[in-house]
Amino acid sequence: MAHGCRWGKRMRGLYSVLFFWVMPVYAAPLDGLLTALPETYSDKLTIEAGYDMANDTVDVFNIRGDVASDIGDYAGGHVRVVWPVTKHFQIDGSLWKRGIDYREDTIKLDSWQVGAQHRIANQKGFLPALALRMSAWGSRSDAVTKSSATLNGLTATEVSVHQPEDRQYQADMLMSWKLSDGWQLDTFAGGGHGKVKIGNISVATITGSRNGLTVSGTSGVLNRSGVASLGAVTAEKDGNTFTGTGVTVSENLIRIDALEFSGLTCSEVSVSPGEASCVLNGTPLQLTGFLSAFDLNIDDLLALSNNVGFNYGQVEYDFNYAQAGLALSWHKDNWRMRGSYLWQKFNRDSGVSDAFTTVQTVTGEVAYRISDGKAVFVRGQLMDRNLMGETPLAYNSLTASRFDKMYGLLTLGFVMGF
Repeated sequence: MAHGCRWGKRMRGLYSVLFFWVMPVYAAPLDGLLTALPETYSDKLTIEAGYDMANDTVDVFNIRGDVASDIGDYAGGHVRVVWPVTKHFQIDGSLWKRGIDYREDTIKLDSWQVGAQHRIANQKGFLPALALRMSAWGSRSDAVTKSSATLNGLTATEVSVHQPEDRQYQADMLMSWKLSDGWQLDTFAGGGHGKVKIGNISVATITGSRNGLTVSGTSGVLNRSGVASLGAVTAEKDGNTFTGTGVTVSENLIRIDALEFSGLTCSEVSVSPGEASCVLNGTPLQLTGFLSAFDLNIDDLLALSNNVGFNYGQVEYDFNYAQAGLALSWHKDNWRMRGSYLWQKFNRDSGVSDAFTTVQTVTGEVAYRISDGKAVFVRGQLMDRNLMGETPLAYNSLTASRFDKMYGLLTLGFVMGF
């Protein structure tokens, strides 16, 4: 489409807003700790609960660096339930509640994961225990709102991204060896398919100025079709005021249901390059000369309206991914320690930037069994590409350049068997 490039340039004005709403989401399972021989706390039901955080207090090594100022403090909780249906087959599910404090704004997010794992072979000598795991996971929010933002020279308030969501379907093959003296080695490989999408984007108000002309709009929605709708728009220049209701704008075109000026009300208003018209008392009327008499330039109106719009194709996409990793654990008496390495490779739709396609994650955990069926643990994660591997939703063409930073999470929790 001829104007696609211009829409792409216009989208860069939404950069700060989109980075704000995508970055804090936490969705992915802890794949680095996958094992064909999971530790059991009960033959009926095991529940894990934890408190997850990322802030300046726990980030004592400044792992996040400048990223911390972009995404705010992260805090939330999760619950994971594992049901060992048989000795070789288990199902599990997890839920997360997340809150992100970013300056004057707070984001609320929900995440989920379900999985089923079947051990298809036990360890025999040097041959590992084998398990096949199938899972689905994702995250969503009703709306993520930033109180104010600058969109390509326009000032907006209450910028909301509605129903952002990612969803993934995944399969993994797991191999585990029990070694001597409480050591265990785990390796795994797998892949999956995912989808990132949003509902729409809205603003409470949006204002811009050009050559003495000030235009303010309210109740705006940036639609998927590339057309923006506004409940009302006011244009002011040299003390003259024009007020319109039911306004839609697209590339070089403004349509207004009703326009009030100089005590008159026009309907079916249309403004395009070099031409403006409306219907007054049932009679078509050319407005071009009338607007010029008020020193209201059509080009200024279109230049401002052309800065309002959004190309969903650069933030919504399908993708495939592959992953592999290994973990080493040690267990003695009531203590357990685990460390893992996870590598992931992403292949996204061609319309989305591929500035970064791989991510590496290191996970460490120390747990202490306080009694039969009960344990407490501390867990840390370190990622070399921010939260890209944990949150496909976070990555798009507008935010890609920010994923050159490291990021870390700390979890404190307990496990209980019933």
